[in-house]
Amino acid sequence: MRDILPSYDVERWTPRRKALVVGAVASGDLTADAACARYKISRDEFLMWERLENRYGVSGLQTTRAENYRKRKRD
Repeated sequence: MRDILPSYDVERWTPRRKALVVGAVASGDLTADAACARYKISRDEFLMWERLENRYGVSGLQTTRAENYRKRKRD
């Protein structure tokens, strides 16, 4: 699985790339802490990706959709 993970220097996170990282953690190929360190993302951001993918699938990882989901949760 590690050979299909995004490179360390990702500048633009697509839903597919986020899903690859979440999938690697779910399968045990990578720990959440290692993923956060490797990609320089916060633990909260990773947990949000994980939650959105589990709830809405890969399409839930689109930035605009994530913002909409967060907004709905606050209302």
